[in-house]
Amino acid sequence: MAFSGGGGEVVHCDGADINSGEEDRAGMGGGERKGNDKAATPNRLQQKVILVPLDQKLDMLWSFIKAHLNSIILVFLSACKQVRFVHEAFKKLQPGIPLKCLHGRMKQVKRMFILQQFVEQRSVLFSTDVSSRGLDFNKGVDWVVQETS
Repeated sequence: MAFSGGGGEVVHCDGADINSGEEDRAGMGGGERKGNDKAATPNRLQQKVILVPLDQKLDMLWSFIKAHLNSIILVFLSACKQVRFVHEAFKKLQPGIPLKCLHGRMKQVKRMFILQQFVEQRSVLFSTDVSSRGLDFNKGVDWVVQETS
């Protein structure tokens, strides 16, 4: 599970810890720009990786959401079925923050409506990579969580 968030102080996260001694190729080296590298991590972006056993991933995600109820959180999941399942399960648990879901099987009009709602108030958006393609959120997203299988 990878967490990214803007604001506060920059956390220097040495990618070598994650990549077993390899150079950090994911741009997680702490936000320093090297030369004219436009793909470098922005200075205010903090990135963290947490390795979680498969049977505890939803528990960890739930705990993260409950700890950040006053935030705008974007959670990327791998498949439409995962998005629908996690959205419905968490909705029944009532975390105290609005939950939304977005995936490629939705009609474009509905996707745009959900995106508009997401950026207007603190909420959690569970999404496939459909929301990572060329979308620009006018208001800042506080946290991006990349849930991997």
